[in-house]
Amino acid sequence: MKTYTSWLIAIIVLLSLTSCSRDPLDGKQLEAPKSAAMASTKAEQVPKTRYIPKVALVSKSQDGFSIPSPVEAEKSGEKYVTVFWGILGADTWGVENINGNGIWPTAVERNGAEPLMGLAFVDSLNDWLDFTLQIIVVGRKKDILNSKIVSFDRDGGKVHDPMGKGYAYDPKKFDDEEGYMHETFQRYGKTLVEQQKFWQEYAEARGIPASTFETREYRVGSPEWEEFKANLAKRLKYNYVMANGEIRATYMPLKEFQNESYTNHGVTPGQRFARNINLGPAPDLGIASSIISGVLDASNGPIQGIYARAECLREDLKPSFRLFQEMAKIILKNRDRAIQQLQMKLLEAQQNAPGR
Repeated sequence: MKTYTSWLIAIIVLLSLTSCSRDPLDGKQLEAPKSAAMASTKAEQVPKTRYIPKVALVSKSQDGFSIPSPVEAEKSGEKYVTVFWGILGADTWGVENINGNGIWPTAVERNGAEPLMGLAFVDSLNDWLDFTLQIIVVGRKKDILNSKIVSFDRDGGKVHDPMGKGYAYDPKKFDDEEGYMHETFQRYGKTLVEQQKFWQEYAEARGIPASTFETREYRVGSPEWEEFKANLAKRLKYNYVMANGEIRATYMPLKEFQNESYTNHGVTPGQRFARNINLGPAPDLGIASSIISGVLDASNGPIQGIYARAECLREDLKPSFRLFQEMAKIILKNRDRAIQQLQMKLLEAQQNAPGR
């Protein structure tokens, strides 16, 4: 009877912790940054928290490096998909990229309703060393044209404007207070109209067609939709069927996809419990007591892995710096080759000019 009661208590404690998204740090003001320079970079003073907002991509590890295949839109009967562009800050890419790419959440404001969520992935590191994002939202362009749009770190810890600059905000208030959510969208968001103006200026300054960054709406099943699917397949080459039958598109080969999918990064209290708990009996403690202690410890444990607020060694960030350097070198090498070809054409034209 005693063992049965102990296990019952353990299960009750476990359910109470894992079924609630509240974290023991929520709402507590931690020590402010000692560096004035660091403090000045924050848009507002907000409590440091491990609270994971609804917008975050944390429920499954594969959310961070794959998206539902366009086939899923066809299966679910969706009529339209809108695709537009953004920039991912190099700092966010540096700490949250997974093998050079990744998926990030984007939110479109809807008055009196939950935000319309979209998914963003890196389309390319362009010739000006900007990580351009392709952002996919289910719905019509006209319905979101004048709505404010923001992006987030993968774990929702910071809010970003569409140009890639991140800002501190309070993720819990964003979930709980409609007024604060609206204020956040208004302060940091840009509409598609405003974004299009930015991209026109961006393209003109670099001598490239403005149509490169045009917002496009695709009717599911149309020839344009099929073209979109073909282009997307060049970026996200692999498709895998999940246990629930969902087809997901990713840039990862199967072995890498499986390894990352099975990794528990400890984002939620329940995941931290599953990662950290020691089920073996401890001296002077029954198994149930060990479980209760483990739940309490694990729920306070760190986030690890592919999220901006994850704890890590500085050593762990080396591959990102190295990869960025390698990508930048390829861009510079291609640019040098193009310059040399133009110089050769110019020299040839000069040599063949009349009168020489």
